[in-house]
Amino acid sequence: MLKTIINRAKNHADPAIVVHYQHLLEHNKRRLIEWIMLLAGGLALPFTLVLIVAVANHQQPSSVLVLHLTRSLLNPLLVWWLLQRKQINWAWHSTMVFAMAHNTVLAYVMHLPNVIIVELFALAGFAVVMPFWQVLAYIGGLIGLNYCFAGQFIVLNEWALVMIVVLSIVLMCSTIGFVSRQTLWHASQQHSQTAELVQQQSSMQQQLHDLQTHVQQLSLLKHDLRQPLKSVQGLLQGLAFEQPSTHSTIQPALAATQRVERQLNNLLDQARQQLGRQRASLEIIDVQHCLGQLQPAISGLAAYYSEPIVKVQLEIDAGSVIVADREQFERALFNLLDNSLSRCHHEVRISSYRSEQNVIIEVRDDGAGMHQALRTALNQADFSAIKQGLGLKQVQQMLTQAQAWLHVPDVAIGCTLQLHFPQATQ
Repeated sequence: MLKTIINRAKNHADPAIVVHYQHLLEHNKRRLIEWIMLLAGGLALPFTLVLIVAVANHQQPSSVLVLHLTRSLLNPLLVWWLLQRKQINWAWHSTMVFAMAHNTVLAYVMHLPNVIIVELFALAGFAVVMPFWQVLAYIGGLIGLNYCFAGQFIVLNEWALVMIVVLSIVLMCSTIGFVSRQTLWHASQQHSQTAELVQQQSSMQQQLHDLQTHVQQLSLLKHDLRQPLKSVQGLLQGLAFEQPSTHSTIQPALAATQRVERQLNNLLDQARQQLGRQRASLEIIDVQHCLGQLQPAISGLAAYYSEPIVKVQLEIDAGSVIVADREQFERALFNLLDNSLSRCHHEVRISSYRSEQNVIIEVRDDGAGMHQALRTALNQADFSAIKQGLGLKQVQQMLTQAQAWLHVPDVAIGCTLQLHFPQATQ
C-alpha cells in the first residue's frame, strides 16, 4: 500500500524531479555493479584455487572448474560490454541469468543443492537496486531450478535452513534498496527546489542588475539635462543683468528652471549609486577646438553660479590632442566646472599642456580647496570616498575608458584637478 501511494506521487511529480531521480538511480546502479564485479573477481580467485586442488585430487569433476572459469570470465565481460552501451538494467539482469545457470549446473554436477548460498552475493546486490517483484521472480526461478535439478540430493532440514538464510538476507537488502531509492527521490526533490531557488535568485539578480542599469542611465540623463539647464539659467541671469527692463519677463523663466533643477536634484538624491561601465566610442579630440565650441555653455554655467559672473580663463595648448569618448569628455569637463564654480571666489582657470608623453588638462579654482583625506583617496584612484553626487564618479568612468587618470596636487590656494591623458597623434 505504501509503495502504491509513493508510485502515484512519483507519477504526478515534476518531470525535472523524475529525470534527476532516474539519473541518480542509474548512477547508483552502475557504481554498485562495478564494485560487485570487482569484489566478485577478488573472491573468485581463492575459490578457483580450491577447485583446482579438488580437481587435481579427483574430489571434483573438471567440469566444475570449467563452469566456474566460464562464469568468472564471461559475466564480467558481458557486464562491461553492456555498461559501455549504458544498458545498466540489462547488465544487472545478465548477472542474475549467469547466477541461475551457474547455480543450476553446479548443484546438479556437485550433487549439492545448498550451493545456492554461493549466489547470495549476486542476489543481495540485485535486491538493493531493482524492484522487489523482480527480486522475487529471480529468487523463485533460482530455487525452482535448484530443486528440479538437485532435488534428489536435498536434505530437507539443511536445505530449508539455507533457504531461510538466503530469503532473509535478500529481504533485508530489498528493504535497504527501498529506503535508498526513497532517499534518492527526496534528494531529487531537494535538488529541484534548490535549482528553483537558484533560478529565482538569478532572475532577481538580473532584475536588480536591470534596475541598476536603468537608474544609472537615469542618473546620466539627469546630469545631461542639468548642465544645459544651468547654462540657460546663467544666460537668463546675464540678460536680466544687462537689461533690467526684462526682469519681469525673465524672472518666471528663472523660477521655472530652478524648479526643474530642484526636481532633478531630488531624483539625484534617490539614485545615489555608482555608475556602471558603458561602451565607449573613442575618438581623437582636439582639446582647443572642443573647448572653443563649449565656450558659450561655459560662460552660461559661470553666470548661473555667481553674481557678478566668475571669470573662466582658458589657456589651451594648440597641440593638445587626446583620445576619449567626446560626449563623456565634455560631460566630465562640466562636472569639474560644477565643482570649481560652486566654491570659487573670483576665477576658474582651464589649461592644458604636454608633459613627456601625456596631455594634462587642468581645472583650477581659488576656492576653499579640497579636504586632505579626499585628495589622498582620489590620488589613489579610490572614488568610494565620494558619498554624494555623481560628478567625480562620471569623471572616473570617462578616464577609465580613455586609459587616463586623475591627479589632485596639494596647492596653497583653492583646488586643482589634473586629467592626465596619453598623447594622441592626429
